Amino acid sequence: MFFSQLLNEKKQNLFISGTPGAGKTLLISQMLKDIKSDPKSFFNIPNKSISNPICIELNAMTFKTPITIFDSILKKLSEVIPVTIREKLDLLKAIITSKSDTNPIFLFIDELDNLFKGE
Repeated sequence: MFFSQLLNEKKQNLFISGTPGAGKTLLISQMLKDIKSDPKSFFNIPNKSISNPICIELNAMTFKTPITIFDSILKKLSEVIPVTIREKLDLLKAIITSKSDTNPIFLFIDELDNLFKGE
């Protein structure tokens, strides 16, 4: 029920917080696996067609700066990687807004807080 409501919202963000070792990464990995294999059942929405969900998993500990994460996201969504930050953000926004309800994007960024330590 919760996830089907989340899918129907205009802004679809879910933040999961917890102590290290609590199973956050395992939970999300299993969720993404279930979404890929049978999205209709996962979201409990038999009348809605989700044909090809795009699932992206990234670990923020592998990025040196917050900006570099955009390159990794764009590499999974586009064959073209712009040079400037503004162009990257514009392309990413265009890709995300062009996706239909039948082809949603699920982006999971693990260890996100590590990108901002010391800033």
